[in-house]
Amino acid sequence: MTKLNWIELRKAVAAHLGTSERETAAFMNALITQIQLGLKNERQVRITGLGTFRLQEVSPRKSVDVTTGQAIVLPGYNKVVFVPEIGIKELIQTSTPTTNEEEDTPLQRLGKQADEIVAIIQRDINTAVPAEADSQSSTGESSEADSAEPVQAEEKKTEKAYHFVRDLLITISVIIVLLVGCYFGLRTGIRHWIDDKLHQVEQVITPTERQETRNEKQETRTEEQDTIALEVNQVEDILTPRVYTEFIATETVGKGSRLAYLARKYYGQTDLWVFIYEANRDQFPNPNDIKTGDKLRIPKLSTEQQDLSNPANRQLVDQLLEEYTK
Repeated sequence: MTKLNWIELRKAVAAHLGTSERETAAFMNALITQIQLGLKNERQVRITGLGTFRLQEVSPRKSVDVTTGQAIVLPGYNKVVFVPEIGIKELIQTSTPTTNEEEDTPLQRLGKQADEIVAIIQRDINTAVPAEADSQSSTGESSEADSAEPVQAEEKKTEKAYHFVRDLLITISVIIVLLVGCYFGLRTGIRHWIDDKLHQVEQVITPTERQETRNEKQETRTEEQDTIALEVNQVEDILTPRVYTEFIATETVGKGSRLAYLARKYYGQTDLWVFIYEANRDQFPNPNDIKTGDKLRIPKLSTEQQDLSNPANRQLVDQLLEEYTK
């Protein structure tokens, strides 16, 4: 008995239509694709004169894990079923061969080819259309038999995935243990090495050298304290309320003349105008009250007062600027 396969069917259709096998294959692939799309969207496709393809839902069922022996529930899936039309069935029944040794007629072989067409469609449908877990579809002994091989394959895949994850976790755990051990071992080794070096240095240094080192540290500490005390005294001198008794000049305010201009002229720093105003504050309560023709006394400033690089003097000038420009 000869079975008509997909290639033979393609050649037969191409010979019947008078087209190339390439064009026929493209047509047949497009036909299969349209049937798949119809099943995905409508769950059945009817082709007049041929028959109906439809999805049959196989409900979840209980089974036993072949590895552990525990009871499990196998998920449901969709099965593609083909029901030929009555005319196709009658033609297949009436087209009997003349002898038992002759090959089946094309219609009989086309009927036998239905399983291959269904298998091609089923290949993508099972992954694209999920079966509903709670659907109540009736299934017989044939459905369980058809699903036996996919169930076993799924169980093998699950077992392989379990062993892969287990081995991966064991490998990662070993690597982490090794890294932690290396870290603590290296840190302990470095600590011992430093302790040994310090011990060697302590043995080399004599008591006299230790005393000299202490003396040098004491002298350095004393110099730092003296420096700090000097800076504190300078800050106290600068922050003490200023009384101006000496003046280097008297200026008559001209048109467009400003205190900053006079400070640059006599001190080289525009911000030092606050001292000029401070020396004349008894006559002008506000810097904005100074007008053209008024006379201003230019006080004599010490070197510390003119040094804006001194942090204390800079802070004092900034405070006066903030106060007089309110």
